[in-house]
Amino acid sequence: MPQFIDAVRNSPFEIVGIHNDRRNYYLWSKGVKERWEQKKAEVLKQSNEELWRTFHLLFAGTASFMEKSSYLQTAYRVILEFSSDFMP
Repeated sequence: MPQFIDAVRNSPFEIVGIHNDRRNYYLWSKGVKERWEQKKAEVLKQSNEELWRTFHLLFAGTASFMEKSSYLQTAYRVILEFSSDFMP
């Protein structure tokens, strides 16, 4: 994040907000995984086992990765605003 903030300082953008959405992303991916498991039969009617397993792995892996707080695994939502007063 420090390198990102430095890069924004040297750009025509201003940081309006930074939000750590790791927990929300964890809850979202966990919920999607659970719904994916519940809808397996429906998914298989329209697709195949390989596709179902691929997405199940994606959702489960994302939920597991985002479950614990860490600087190495997070999901920031950054809001930037263009500044016409930028001077390099």
